[in-house]
Amino acid sequence: METSDLIEMLSLIFTVVIAIVGGIFAYVQWQKAKKVRRAEFIEDIITNLRTKPSFVRAMNIFDYRTDWYNEDFHQSELEHDVDAFLSYLTYICYLRKMAILTPSEFKLLSYEIDRVCTNTSTRTYLWNIYHFAHSVGTLCSFEVLVKYMLENVMTQEEANEFKMHSEEESGYKDILLIETRYKFYETVAYLTANRAKK
Repeated sequence: METSDLIEMLSLIFTVVIAIVGGIFAYVQWQKAKKVRRAEFIEDIITNLRTKPSFVRAMNIFDYRTDWYNEDFHQSELEHDVDAFLSYLTYICYLRKMAILTPSEFKLLSYEIDRVCTNTSTRTYLWNIYHFAHSVGTLCSFEVLVKYMLENVMTQEEANEFKMHSEEESGYKDILLIETRYKFYETVAYLTANRAKK
């Protein structure tokens, strides 16, 4: 083998080694950056969950009151806070369902979700919304949260009672106001009419 061929071969080997080392280094850096972005994503969720004022107000209700769902609830500030918080918990449960959150990441958030799902008023409210939505042929706004509650928080007997539509059989009290139901039907009719025009 001539000297020029040897130099050329060594140069090629050196280039390949440098490319492999550079590729490994770039991959390691990418993995580190990915972990940092992941940690920031989880931090954003936790920060919202635990520091957003309306969420803090709602969580205090879930933690310390079992009788918050009553005739005064609908169209109140509390309804807005509760619905926003339940929507956020539904989003978190959706991330879990789609395996976007790992089980260990979800554990960081499960205290709030489990506390909410064990609250008596929450169960009654979700029961009303769940059965009302299904009675008009649509999914409940908090469907993924309800499914999580049925499968992971409630006993099988509690889940069976929740799924019963009859108030008497299930033990849940129907507090949805007539005017709230009327407004819902009015909204559905309006949306349906507008779709027909398009």
